[in-house]
Amino acid sequence: MSTDFNRDRRVFLSRLGGAVVGGVALLHLPACDAGDAAACGLGEQDHAMHGPVELAIEELQQPLQPSAMALFAPYDDGSPFEGHWAVGHVIRGKQDQVRAVLVDVETGGHAELDLYRRELTMQPIAASAMYGIYLDNDGRGDVPTPRHLERLAARLAEIVSATEAFVTVDWDVPTMGAAIARREAELEAMRSTPTVSGGAPQTMAEAAQLLE
Repeated sequence: MSTDFNRDRRVFLSRLGGAVVGGVALLHLPACDAGDAAACGLGEQDHAMHGPVELAIEELQQPLQPSAMALFAPYDDGSPFEGHWAVGHVIRGKQDQVRAVLVDVETGGHAELDLYRRELTMQPIAASAMYGIYLDNDGRGDVPTPRHLERLAARLAEIVSATEAFVTVDWDVPTMGAAIARREAELEAMRSTPTVSGGAPQTMAEAAQLLE
């Protein structure tokens, strides 16, 4: 990937994020009042997502993966879809998943959706024939997925469905189940490995922190 391309893409991303001032997101509907979600036609789950904008800073510092970006054609050029979302960046995730950073062009906020190889034993929020799409929510599986993100994932699955038969990602994308098993094995190995101070992590949470 050329230096010019990476520089131009950073400019593109900074422009999309230009609506963020002071870390507060605007509501999508111009007539909306932040205190009245019902009047705007938003449910509680939808409205709860429109708080302070979160930016995927760590992901944006990772190299773009063109082979995976091709899954999202014709929107791989940053053209908006689903009203106000654009594919801003696509990387190889820590578990070898395809991670797409989607940018809300109205607020500058980001959503991260992960693509794993599809498997019947898991329940992604959306799926194509080859990939399951999961929301990166920091492992909070007990938190319901906001409806607007479910719609976004469903639309992304439609886009990927039209390209996946013709696109080869440069690495072996695992299933979610395989990724979980590998991470658990890494955590267990970390627990049994002495640290520099001589002691091993005592809990899985401590081991997970060392893997970050």
